[in-house]
Amino acid sequence: MNFTISKPNFSNEDLARVDSRFLPFINGWSVSETYDNKPVIIPDIVPFNYYEVTDKPANDIKDNEKELSLWCGWAGRSNGKDIDGLYDAEVIINLRIAGEDVLNANAKKVSAEIIKSGGAPMQVNFNGKFVTDFTSQFWFTKVPNGYQTVDDMNNL
Repeated sequence: MNFTISKPNFSNEDLARVDSRFLPFINGWSVSETYDNKPVIIPDIVPFNYYEVTDKPANDIKDNEKELSLWCGWAGRSNGKDIDGLYDAEVIINLRIAGEDVLNANAKKVSAEIIKSGGAPMQVNFNGKFVTDFTSQFWFTKVPNGYQTVDDMNNL
């Protein structure tokens, strides 16, 4: 079965379709940036994209995957004005289940790919535990200072 949910605000019905192994990792994130030498807490961390690719033949099972993406930034406002949708992404967190684990409901491994998309230095925490620190003042780039992976979120 293959399907995608892609929208700025997931409903309870949408969340019910998400693989339950992701659910412990939706909440508990905190992201802060340094702006004008002061810490600023990123206020909105929300799911915005989910997909499943689970119909690969047995010899291609490694290509099966499920991914839930969390958007970290400002939602619904820009310069004090209400807007529709997500605004000014600072960090994107992709939670992923891949390969044989996709079809094995007993496999609990959930990996994370954390991508800095904003320009300021940032720090990412999960349930109060330090995950990564992006100190670069440059815009998004897939280099060590703008990209971090977590092999298994259950071990964090």
